[in-house]
Amino acid sequence: MGTFLRVLSAVFLALLFTVDSSEAQASARGSHVAKARVGPGRNPNYGLAGTSTWTASALQFGTYHQSDTWSSVLGSTGRYLTGTGAFMVGLLLPQGASIEMFEVEGCSTPDGSLGAELSSAAVPANPSVVIADLASSVDTPACGVFQKALDSPVTVDNKNNQYFISLQNFPSDGTSYFVAVRVYYRLQVSPPPATATFNDVPVGNPYFQFVEALAASGVTAGCGGGNFCPDVPVTRAQMATFLARALGLYWPN
Repeated sequence: MGTFLRVLSAVFLALLFTVDSSEAQASARGSHVAKARVGPGRNPNYGLAGTSTWTASALQFGTYHQSDTWSSVLGSTGRYLTGTGAFMVGLLLPQGASIEMFEVEGCSTPDGSLGAELSSAAVPANPSVVIADLASSVDTPACGVFQKALDSPVTVDNKNNQYFISLQNFPSDGTSYFVAVRVYYRLQVSPPPATATFNDVPVGNPYFQFVEALAASGVTAGCGGGNFCPDVPVTRAQMATFLARALGLYWPN
């Protein structure tokens, strides 16, 4: 039982530590999409099984150039470009998260279109690289959600890259406009290092990756003597230490 409890704690905390506090928005469009979202104002899904959603409404859009012009849709939160240029939205996603899909919500006409590109740029100020692009088209005037799944998931590296979505509409008369963009991502546990931190959890151990994630994040320093003591039961005091460190619990005096 001791082995099970201590290892279970390591796995649970490794999963918990990947959780970011970004808000996600709820929607019921499509069963696969509805399962990927949580209620307004709540944290992303815990664990690695489900996807979480980052949402930006049209009210958060900026323009690429200061000279780019845009307008709002009367009676709606929608926005559209009234000339050339592009809207831009920066992404704020958890470090190490895996981006799997993005979507555009808006309205268009048979002759109109909504376009979007998910891009990254190495910092500071290097040329951007398009990760995936999306173009909408409809047979009749309609509003809807247009999705683009990435061919290969992209792991977020906030230290070395910045991520953003650029948007364009056609025509520029207000018949094609944006309402929101959403990015779907999955939390991940960091890949294991080449060498072990603890003598009693060597490379190849089935729990090696999770224990190493706790050590690298500062949640645990082991039990002393270069060991993790995976067979020793976890006390309430130790669990309090693990959780306080993992969650970064802090209140000023």
